[in-house]
Amino acid sequence: MQEIARQRGIDRFLFASSSAVYGNATPLPAREDAPAIAPESPYAASKRAAELVAWSLSRRAPAMACTALRFFTVYGPRQRPEMAITLFARAVLAGRPVTMFGDGSMRRDFTHVDDIVKGTLAALEGAPRGFRAFNLGSGAPVDLRTLVRAIGEAAGAEPAVERAPVPLGDVDATFADVSRARDELGWQPRISLPAGLRSVLDWVRGNPAG
Repeated sequence: MQEIARQRGIDRFLFASSSAVYGNATPLPAREDAPAIAPESPYAASKRAAELVAWSLSRRAPAMACTALRFFTVYGPRQRPEMAITLFARAVLAGRPVTMFGDGSMRRDFTHVDDIVKGTLAALEGAPRGFRAFNLGSGAPVDLRTLVRAIGEAAGAEPAVERAPVPLGDVDATFADVSRARDELGWQPRISLPAGLRSVLDWVRGNPAG
């Protein structure tokens, strides 16, 4: 990889990682330098393994910026249809029950895609040489009960809820400490959850499922 980068004059490597790398062992809010990082699923482990590849690359090519961006529960217009917020929004608008895992107490740090894009551009322009990880999250986690209620309020409907078991590998909570991205990249999230949900609902209304 470093040989390809050298031949093509590439001095930056940006990797889309995930908050999933932290697992349940990391104290919250999660910091990039947390002493305990224990992925709970194969997906999370693959992201952590790729981060280590980037770290190894930085050791072999110290002049290169090798950056891992740990995205926290990204949502927004054009989201994959099976992801929670889009799935919930379509169900509420159609008058179908929302399937909620567990008792609804799981918390997620939902981050709007517009903020993720701005954070990615900030890292592309300002990340330092060597390996560096950055959290990109809202820093304001909410539980699933609150999320479903907020979608209902934004849609002007009362959501019906069905319960389902929590999938294996799901973590209890995600919660980003974004101080490193703020201090080193000049980035911070701007879009509130209510505003973000409205953007999803507007897109879903204009793009009915096939």
